[in-house]
Amino acid sequence: MTYDNGLTKDQQKEVDIKYEELMQKLKLINPKEYQLMQDHLKLINSKTYNEETVEILNNQLKLL
Repeated sequence: MTYDNGLTKDQQKEVDIKYEELMQKLKLINPKEYQLMQDHLKLINSKTYNEETVEILNNQLKLL
């Protein structure tokens, strides 16, 4: 799945690097949350949205 967030390729590369750095810190600090986020990303990227996936995404949106 691709997203157009309006960033240039260089900007996106910088964001990706920072994201990976933060995820590695999270993995050390809170491995359970890290794994939960990884599981959610797999669901989102699988393109096999079902009721469970929609419920997870809705719950995450409520946190915002």
